[in-house]
Amino acid sequence: MTKGGIHWLGVHGKTGILDTRLKKVLKIFSGYNFDRILDVGCGDGYFAKLLGEVSEAKEVYGIEISSEGVELAVKNGVKAFQRDL
Repeated sequence: MTKGGIHWLGVHGKTGILDTRLKKVLKIFSGYNFDRILDVGCGDGYFAKLLGEVSEAKEVYGIEISSEGVELAVKNGVKAFQRDL
């Protein structure tokens, strides 16, 4: 965490602070250990990566409609796939 909240870098390079809901999700996930996580609509994959880290997941997968999101998610260490569900 950084001062004032968890910072993230979005698909279009915009930075922000995770809101209270997302912090709560991270707190809930931190109480579990998962083998795999799937984030549908993963965007740049950064939040999926955070979920994987707090839950000690061995594999983090993401599905994203945008090709640039998938590209960034892969760069963030997420096994991401482009799909329109």
